[in-house]
Amino acid sequence: MKAYKYILSAAIIWGGLMSSCTDEWDNHYNKQAAIINNEEMTIVDAPAIEYLESQQSYSSICNLFKETGVFKEMEAAGVSYTLFVVDNALMTATKSSDDGIDEEKVYMAKSHITTASLSPNTIEDGQRLMMWNGKYVMINKMVSEDSGSQEIIFNSNCKVKKVVKVNNGYVYELDNVIVTPKSLLETLEGLSDEYSIFKNAVLSRNIKIFDKNNSLSIGVDESGNTVYDSVFTVKNPYFLDKGLDLASESKKITMLIPSDELIKKALDEGKAKLKKWNLERPDSILENWCFQAMFFKDVEYDAEAFGNPQKPDLTSAFGKQWRTTVNKVDLDNPVRMSNGIAYYVTSLKLPHKRRADMAF
Repeated sequence: MKAYKYILSAAIIWGGLMSSCTDEWDNHYNKQAAIINNEEMTIVDAPAIEYLESQQSYSSICNLFKETGVFKEMEAAGVSYTLFVVDNALMTATKSSDDGIDEEKVYMAKSHITTASLSPNTIEDGQRLMMWNGKYVMINKMVSEDSGSQEIIFNSNCKVKKVVKVNNGYVYELDNVIVTPKSLLETLEGLSDEYSIFKNAVLSRNIKIFDKNNSLSIGVDESGNTVYDSVFTVKNPYFLDKGLDLASESKKITMLIPSDELIKKALDEGKAKLKKWNLERPDSILENWCFQAMFFKDVEYDAEAFGNPQKPDLTSAFGKQWRTTVNKVDLDNPVRMSNGIAYYVTSLKLPHKRRADMAF
């Protein structure tokens, strides 16, 4: 493996650099100098996997790529890639403590690779990059106020430290691990058993719809019917009727997440009050409020909405009242999603306007 290093600065004459490079290198850089934090740009005569395996400082993320099958997928596809790496210290601070290959590890690994040969010189400020986990990463390109050099930042907090041009793409070393938020639906699906009542109340209303256009015909059965390698899309008409598309990346939804313990306690207290006032409500009405009050469409509520007692109470997408003076959420630990924001509920009570009228 041969490596050639070039110091890129404003004073370098691009034509002199290019006298020793190939036509392919010309095409990537369009005969313009790329300045990345005044650091070194390295050209390596080796494919990405071989280069990464030769660098001890990348051994942790390299092992992650191996364990999760990313390297195998790269070898099988045989196209160009851009990989994003961090040194071992950063991986040690963020790695999962669980043994084995879990979904979180795969998700993390695939948030650090894209099928594209991403030259620093062709990056545009505000560009979005689709990663292998299906999520977009925002790119910002700006001039540093401190050094005056050009900086490239991924996902608002991952600054490029070094760029390596390999035979089949690029490797970018970053100063932070890339974290790509999951969608609301993915966040729901990943909730632990502690939140099973809320989780099941929402997901049980999902329906799978056969997507014939994207399903591959693989043969015919004994009855003459076409057999498909079936693709299904998930829809939730119950929520769609209220303008809530839980899987849409273009929406901005606020979701509140109550635990089983809080829901059971709220239901018991609500039923006790009804009994005291000689009133009855079907259990389904009481239970439905515990998820219908948790979704707010077309908005990402912040601490001001939930933490200011002077603010009016909020109304959910289902028309349910959320009293901010009674019900509380954990404002210090919001869950950022690709299509909104979520908060874990810390205090939950069923609403009532007056003793004789439960407000459902």
